[in-house]
Amino acid sequence: MFQNPDHQIFHDTVEKEVAFGLINMGLPKAEISERVAKALHSVGLESQAGAYPQSLSRGQRQRVALASVLAMQTEIIILDEPTTGQDYHERLQIMELVSKLNQEGHTVVFITHDMALVANYAERVIVLCQGRIILDGPVREVLSQQAKLAQTLLEPPQITMLGSRLAPSSEVILTVDEMYTYLQKVQEVD
Repeated sequence: MFQNPDHQIFHDTVEKEVAFGLINMGLPKAEISERVAKALHSVGLESQAGAYPQSLSRGQRQRVALASVLAMQTEIIILDEPTTGQDYHERLQIMELVSKLNQEGHTVVFITHDMALVANYAERVIVLCQGRIILDGPVREVLSQQAKLAQTLLEPPQITMLGSRLAPSSEVILTVDEMYTYLQKVQEVD
């Protein structure tokens, strides 16, 4: 899925857009209809099946592009900035769907500059700078290396930076929930 959905979408209805790859795979019409309906439901656009894609918001077009990928049921899914143009609720919906696909056995690679998204959803992180791999490893390990990240103009999530100031010797804090747990422990000790 491209970062800009307008580089991917070309049909005159959402339904035709999502069905395009399936038709090219030679699937039966009944299976195509079923997969399209399921994919549109997964991204919350079932009511937009007959809509002209270019009349939708950028966030909705991003979800149309995602539905097109989901309908194909590929083993490997590559998403470039999957939450671009999405509000908070839509971001959660998309990333929970992506997480579910990963848990079901799909390999998911997502490209993003959003380190909070990385902290919450990635298992492994590869940081590139000018075509070279700068860091490669588990999320906690990579996001703890602030100096190396700075070389790439990336910063860990704000909660991680706050955690490193409050508890520089403790485990790397990635999420608000982890910060809450840490502060509860600190309060119990005092």
